[in-house]
Amino acid sequence: MRVTNPVCIFGDLGYEHGNSTESIIRNGLAGKFDFIVHVGQSAKSHPKSLCIHYASEGFDLGPVHWVALSTEYYGFYDTVGKGSLLNQLNWLQKDLELANLNRGRIPWIVTYLHRPFYCSAAHSDDCTGFDNVMIRNGYDDMPGLEKPFLHYAVDLGFWGHVHYYERFYPVADMMYWDSADCYHNAVAPTYVITGAAETDIEMGTLYTEKGIGDARVYKRVRADVANDVNSSTRPRGCHSTGTKIDKTPEPFSAKRLNEYGYTILTVANATHMHIEQISLDRGEAVADDFWLSKDMGFRRQK
Repeated sequence: MRVTNPVCIFGDLGYEHGNSTESIIRNGLAGKFDFIVHVGQSAKSHPKSLCIHYASEGFDLGPVHWVALSTEYYGFYDTVGKGSLLNQLNWLQKDLELANLNRGRIPWIVTYLHRPFYCSAAHSDDCTGFDNVMIRNGYDDMPGLEKPFLHYAVDLGFWGHVHYYERFYPVADMMYWDSADCYHNAVAPTYVITGAAETDIEMGTLYTEKGIGDARVYKRVRADVANDVNSSTRPRGCHSTGTKIDKTPEPFSAKRLNEYGYTILTVANATHMHIEQISLDRGEAVADDFWLSKDMGFRRQK
């Protein structure tokens, strides 16, 4: 089975301070990446970006089936309706069902989407806000994404939106596994937030918790903070308000870094994948890395 070259994954590259851009371009031109994935949301303001279906895609590369999804269908469902969201879910189920039938030939399933299911940011906008919880759990007659990820045994997922790096233990519906060999024959998906910009570590919350059931209150609070041009949380290398990191991480959080950088995924073969976080603050040194592995023919229980 062909070995793939490294893939560069990064989220929320800054408009004004694209600190990672030069490194990504230079290493890309040097042939160090098969392709580059930006898990940002730059196109969301395009008039048609939430109404056409180019945001969902599945493709095979070597031993990996890649799945791209739009989480903005959840974030803006009250503006554009839920038709695109439901169409994407129907497509996802068919795509993952076929991917599982092909597991013998293509054993890995890797996803990438903008907004996270989980994070240890201090404010509700990125972790416990209404639309972000809805992405994971669903709301009303709109199913969330975590259930199909678990049912179809997704191996690895990349997120942006939160402007720092965070690696998680395998986690499923708030349950996690943190043993020394938890990334071998993992019993749940492993997720990585690959934010491009530095953030501030701070105790407490940036927003007062309003409860996830009141979307109108939540959206008003988010807008009030985003419009505060004097706020200390203005961008530090990203396109939107900077993220605070709570000093107390979620129990399923394995590693966090508030340094500029990007992630490299190297798919070694059908049983091993290597994930490395490159830190620009450390001169492109590897600031965190881990191996995701499984025995040949291993099938996770649905």
